[in-house]
Amino acid sequence: MSFEKEWAQRKTDAGTRLGSASAGSGGGGAAGPVVRTGDPGAVGHAARRGRSRRGRAGGFLDHRLMVLGVCVAVGGFAGAVRGLADGADALRILAPAGAAILGTVLAAACVVGYARR
Repeated sequence: MSFEKEWAQRKTDAGTRLGSASAGSGGGGAAGPVVRTGDPGAVGHAARRGRSRRGRAGGFLDHRLMVLGVCVAVGGFAGAVRGLADGADALRILAPAGAAILGTVLAAACVVGYARR
């Protein structure tokens, strides 16, 4: 069978399937694609499945934010110690120290959030 004959046969078969699918729906005219799903709400359910049931604050203080807080705290403390060792001015020492304090507070807030759950 040549390509043209096979292509014509496939188009005819596809048109027949689409025509029979739309005939059962009572619609006339050209047949459109038919989408069948088991549960239309399944997509929305899958999107909401990972969220916390305690609201936005419970979902906000998750493990990823705790890891971020720990990383910022470690980097900030390392930067402050490096600034002290290099004899840098006060701003170059206090900026990383402030980031370290904020990272520590963020990680502590996540731990407290886990303890309340």
